[in-house]
Amino acid sequence: MDPTYEIVPGRSIGPFELGMTRDQVEGLDVRPMERLRNGEVYFPLVPMTPAELAREQGPRSGVTVSFDADDRCREIEALFDYWKEPPVFSFLGEVVNGMKYGRSVKLLKSIAGDVKCGYGSVSSASAGVRATMWEVTDEAIMCMSVRPAVKG
Repeated sequence: MDPTYEIVPGRSIGPFELGMTRDQVEGLDVRPMERLRNGEVYFPLVPMTPAELAREQGPRSGVTVSFDADDRCREIEALFDYWKEPPVFSFLGEVVNGMKYGRSVKLLKSIAGDVKCGYGSVSSASAGVRATMWEVTDEAIMCMSVRPAVKG
């Protein structure tokens, strides 16, 4: 069975945890890996050869890790498909692959009082999580990101 990557608000997505050093992230047993021009590290998490990955049109399901000036993980973003196919991501016990925007709003409101709905996204600074649709006309969210929770 393929792994499910749990999204934990303000903390982690699967084995990727906020505060990890770049070396710790790059040392995870998760492949393939791509270094992006802006210093982020991207893990497609899909069972494709490098040649197949290069031919893909548009973003691929996976995880992008952003680092701060001290090379510590400051944000983790999961990009997923509309279908419940690997890689599968879960949030608060529910699969988010294909999750409707309205359901993501309800789930976030169940854990946070400062939920803000924006143009195609929903977020909570106190929970340290954001869900975004690919286009505002979509019904489902396409990515979730985890950041440090902001108190107060």
